[in-house]
Amino acid sequence: MKKLSIALAVAGAFAATGASAVVMGEYDQGCLVPSAIYSASTNTVVGITAQHAGTVYWTFFDVNSAHVSDGQFAVTANDMYSYSMSAMAGALTSGIQGYLTFSHSSAGAGVLSTSESIACNAFYITSGDAAYIPATALTTSDYTAAAAANLTTLGATSINGLSMGSGYVHTGAPLRASASMATHIDLRYWIDGATGGRDTATIIWTANNAIGNYTVNMYDDAQNRQSVTLALANQELNVYNPEAQIGRPATFVDGFVNFSLSTALATGILSYSVVSDPAFGATQTLMNASR
Repeated sequence: MKKLSIALAVAGAFAATGASAVVMGEYDQGCLVPSAIYSASTNTVVGITAQHAGTVYWTFFDVNSAHVSDGQFAVTANDMYSYSMSAMAGALTSGIQGYLTFSHSSAGAGVLSTSESIACNAFYITSGDAAYIPATALTTSDYTAAAAANLTTLGATSINGLSMGSGYVHTGAPLRASASMATHIDLRYWIDGATGGRDTATIIWTANNAIGNYTVNMYDDAQNRQSVTLALANQELNVYNPEAQIGRPATFVDGFVNFSLSTALATGILSYSVVSDPAFGATQTLMNASR
């Protein structure tokens, strides 16, 4: 494997046109922000663009898809709305790790729209920095029938997959994977083993229960391999720290973890890595490719 600088890897993640190419921010009936949290010093913000007038219903879930809070706001045609989690998630939700869904209703009474209506861009804001969160579209088939009929009562099983939206372009296995499209995801990492140094947080969101211990192959940038156990403790949202991986060789500081997907997980999974380094003075988001 050719060695690429992290700067080139970051650029490649957004310019890719090969097997893992994906178009983010398309219009659809809803959107998923796969990781969201706020505190006294951090916030998750989402910019929503609406093609059509109606009501957008949002729901905040914890890592196991338990309902935490929800609400709604009106939008007009060609509207732009800024959602701030710290302002809208409600009391005593600070510090709770979870994810957000946004769904558009033009028919009233919380019924999911039949047309592609909203697109989302999300960011994790800290002091002097912002990390991109890949918000992905939700289309009609991603919702259960009960959820599409009443967006005010979304629960743990309301989102049942991540299908390919109408605007997605791919030439192979897309990031939003289905069982017939991808069987593996490569979890990218770049670390240094030092406290307060170069760190990677890998987000793994699934539409199904991911709890379990998975035997995976961990590779460094020289193609060396080590078999380790990837332990996922939460049902839908897990934040994986490769620096704390038991069994990782100390020299494995730049590489990826090859995660083989079960059929259940492959029906809807989204993964990305957030890399921070004091030398950068900024945080970068890497899309994790599927194959």
